[in-house]
Amino acid sequence: MRINNLSKIYRGKYDTVKALNDMTLNFDEKGLVFIVGVSGSGKSTLMNMLSGIDKPSNGDVIVGGKSLYDQENGEMFGYRNSYVGLIFQDYNLIDDLDVYDNIKLPLELLGKTDFSKVDEVAKAIDIEDILHHKVNEISSGQMQRVAIARALVKDANIILADEPTGNLDSTNGDIVLNLLKEVSNEKLVVVITHDDYAAHKFGDRIIEIEDGKILSDSKPLAQDLDNTLPEFRQPIVTFKNQVRFTKSFIKRYLARSLTIFITLLLIPIIGAILAGYGFFDVAKTYQSHQKKYGGEYVVLATEKRGLNVYFDADLYTDTFNAYPGSKLIQVFNTSIVFKEVNETDEDYDSFYTNEIKHVSIYQNGFFKIDGMEPTSTDEIVITDYLEASLEHYLGYTPDRLNIYGHNYEIVGIADTNYEKFINADMSDDFTRMAFEDNMYIYNSIIMDEASYGDPTDSKSFVRRCTQYKEIFFCKNVNTGETMKDIEITVYTQSAKSVSVMSTSVRGYPTIGGKTAYFSTALIQTLGFGNNYRGAVSKNAPTMTFYDRSRCAANFQIGGVFESDKCEIILADSTFRTYAVDKVGYGRLVISTNDKNYNKIVNNENVINNSFVYANSINDRIKSTRIAIFEVLFAVLVILIAFGGFINSYTLSNEKRKIGIKYSLGLSRKKIVTPYILEYSLYILIGFVISFGIAKFGFPFILRLLNMADDFAYKEATFFYISVAVIVGWNLTIAIIMIASLLLMIATIMRKSPVEIIKDI
Repeated sequence: MRINNLSKIYRGKYDTVKALNDMTLNFDEKGLVFIVGVSGSGKSTLMNMLSGIDKPSNGDVIVGGKSLYDQENGEMFGYRNSYVGLIFQDYNLIDDLDVYDNIKLPLELLGKTDFSKVDEVAKAIDIEDILHHKVNEISSGQMQRVAIARALVKDANIILADEPTGNLDSTNGDIVLNLLKEVSNEKLVVVITHDDYAAHKFGDRIIEIEDGKILSDSKPLAQDLDNTLPEFRQPIVTFKNQVRFTKSFIKRYLARSLTIFITLLLIPIIGAILAGYGFFDVAKTYQSHQKKYGGEYVVLATEKRGLNVYFDADLYTDTFNAYPGSKLIQVFNTSIVFKEVNETDEDYDSFYTNEIKHVSIYQNGFFKIDGMEPTSTDEIVITDYLEASLEHYLGYTPDRLNIYGHNYEIVGIADTNYEKFINADMSDDFTRMAFEDNMYIYNSIIMDEASYGDPTDSKSFVRRCTQYKEIFFCKNVNTGETMKDIEITVYTQSAKSVSVMSTSVRGYPTIGGKTAYFSTALIQTLGFGNNYRGAVSKNAPTMTFYDRSRCAANFQIGGVFESDKCEIILADSTFRTYAVDKVGYGRLVISTNDKNYNKIVNNENVINNSFVYANSINDRIKSTRIAIFEVLFAVLVILIAFGGFINSYTLSNEKRKIGIKYSLGLSRKKIVTPYILEYSLYILIGFVISFGIAKFGFPFILRLLNMADDFAYKEATFFYISVAVIVGWNLTIAIIMIASLLLMIATIMRKSPVEIIKDI
């Protein structure tokens, strides 16, 4: 080893100290060298330069043919780890580890698994009886011997010792110096000491320095002849060791550790719930609900003055263009009873339908069809659910269906997933609602667009049909009473043969070009009962009906016929006009796997039965979202302040340990790992618990609190916090805490190991 023109200058606030002044010195590859001098002469500074734990202001240290201070830091880590053993005047033991583990550590960093050398060295310097003591349980003299054992155990090429006998009595001091003398037969041992007697008694060479310069040298060397490049072995720190460091660290600062643990447990829980409210996404929560209960479709309508009205042709086109790539299916209401059945009938089954309620317009890619596509006015496709219903009630699946007196050929079967509901618990409200929503597609016949609604073609469905099933909004002009969402079947006069109850009405009176007969059920529901007047009277009750296609019709009650359903009869010509006017007015339906699902559900008016609950909680959250974000921001500020405080507290107590590990050759990454492991453990536990509480526990509590209110209970069921929100929040916590830690450690580790240890 040689040092070339080595200088070290310490610049204080008021003065500058030159600890080493252009020193050049050569060392042999073995021998016991004592460096002596008064306090402040530069002895310890020289040792720090030789060990690589401090950087010179000028000059270099050459080991073999390798420069220490011209190399990458990685070389210095390897040098400190494998090539040099350090004995510090202040011991610099790691107080989280016991004596045995302190001595063993250098061997572990070298990747060794045979630790018999620990016992051998411990026996040589007489510390066998304290091997399993904590370092704070032994005397200063014993600490000194442990520090010596740690330096000797790794069999380094160079041993550098700063006052190795300073805290030992003369007997133990001689034992240590004799041991170093024996080691120096094969290695270079450099001892910094005030003890001139020991230097002359044991030293092969004595170098005296003063004011950072060499005052005398008992055996000067002209040059270092060995230019062999030495091997510096990088430290190896196993994950097991890092876990051990972490456990010891947690136990040592238990109160601090519990504070961090509780904080990083509560903040994720509170934050996840608040973030769940703040970032509540009705589309995602509804999609989760549909997956859980088997909902496959989203039904859309246009909202108008509180009504869910139909899309017309223009709105359909605009909506389709707004969501490129989406499969938006038009679905129209109808009423086709293929077998009259009552609940008391033997073959009645509430699961299967005896009435076709919808017509879906075929669109390639939406339906998976076994057979052919519908291409003419005489062809239809039915769903496998309708196929099963026909089989159930008719005992077979016909090749044709007679609809309004016309035979339609069934050319294909559309595949659905209706089978999953066969054994489903329909007593569960959400399961039942999902099934009913799916019925928009399940319970439909499928036609092409022209076959359904070409008003110029007498063979089109709307020209052939004799009845419609509509959902009406009704207003009694006389009383102002309104009723929403009343399902009414509209018939042509020729399709419905009835006995009119009114004796004052003769035939089917036409009023304003429109003729109507209402069921007793409807009139009684709206408060009329049989208290009506004949159509010929100017005082006849008048009803205004707004159907969901936004069409309004004013009807005077011309008569009442017996029916257990809400039904209207129109004159044939009026019905035809009504039917043709309705062409292009329908629902829009998308599947849950539509590429624009989230965007559509968030932007459009969804009328699925269960969506009302999801939308209700979404509306309430919208009104408090700003306040929620303000609280979340406050929580983040508190977390940042907490992270800064706790990390500052931690590192103020850990600086010395960091410096010691740094001096032993550990890199920044390896030094910081135990602290990151601790935070990661707490954050992981916080994440698991917050995930369970926010995702499952909190919604459960909400439902318990709303148990008495059916609507609120169902609404609470939809409080869904996405995994992304919980992960995002916990990731934010992790980033804040770990970034704060890394920033502080990076600030500390800009210094050299000795500066960190002595907190210069």
